[in-house]
Amino acid sequence: FTYANEAACRRLGYSREELLQMNVSSINPAVENSEKFRTEFWPNIIKNKTMHYEMRHQRKDGTTFPVEIATHMIDFEGEPLTCSFIRDITDRKQMDEKLQVYSETLQSVNFELEQFATIASHDLKQPLRGIGHLAQWAIEDGGEALPEASKEHLEMLKSRVARLHQLLDDLLAYSRAGSRTGITVQFDTKELLVEVIELIEVPADVAIDIEGDFPTLETHRAPLSMVFRNLIGNAVKYRSEEPMQITLAADRDDNGTHRFSVSDNGIGIAPEYHTYVFGMFNKLNPAGEVESSGMGLAMIKKLLDARGGRISLKSELGKGSKFTFTWPI
Repeated sequence: FTYANEAACRRLGYSREELLQMNVSSINPAVENSEKFRTEFWPNIIKNKTMHYEMRHQRKDGTTFPVEIATHMIDFEGEPLTCSFIRDITDRKQMDEKLQVYSETLQSVNFELEQFATIASHDLKQPLRGIGHLAQWAIEDGGEALPEASKEHLEMLKSRVARLHQLLDDLLAYSRAGSRTGITVQFDTKELLVEVIELIEVPADVAIDIEGDFPTLETHRAPLSMVFRNLIGNAVKYRSEEPMQITLAADRDDNGTHRFSVSDNGIGIAPEYHTYVFGMFNKLNPAGEVESSGMGLAMIKKLLDARGGRISLKSELGKGSKFTFTWPI
């Protein structure tokens, strides 16, 4: 060594006088001796002029630590020297190790969730099939003696069972596929909306209009269904005393991306809470006033963020709300 700054002395635990009596092999366990440095390391440094690499350095007390080294060839008074900038990357390596552990844990959790979704779907489908069969048997056994209203109720029950069965299939597929991967399917978004509305069981005094040119998309069905189900469900849930009107619309933004909106004439949201409502467990109504976990809008935003979509809110207190979101393909 011909020069060592204060930072190098402090990091290695030597005085400057001590370091200037030493060579690379004194602090680098990978360089066993000066001869190895001259024959293996130095030729590469001369050839490449500039090098960037990682290795370990050894302190005076014998402990080692990971370093990142940037080496540059310089000419000093006709003599070739190498100037090395050395950074202690212990914190970064520790973070890398933690991230690796987190990644492995996440993979394990995701696998367990997928297994849980598979088992739950199977266990829930069995009683659903039983309910559907019972409804059908009741219709057949009742025959002509069964009142028309009762037949309609049983047929409605069968329809709800079929929809729930489809919902379980969608959720299972989504748990396996994630928000951005997996097999896409082609479907009519207007037909999807009709199914979503049936699942929500919108009260008779709530009017829903579907406007605009709803497209046929080839995308993941379950997450789009989840977005609509939460937005329409919220509109029904947070209604005012006036007759409820919900409008569902579709168009495209300036970039040609599919855009959907859900508007209502409900209680509305004050502007100062437009960001707050998208946070996890954030609710504006007192506990018990409206049954809600406060996760619906947060889940929607997270799902759209993962796809590169956007969601916005226009609303005033007492003047209804309009949620608009884009759905990239």
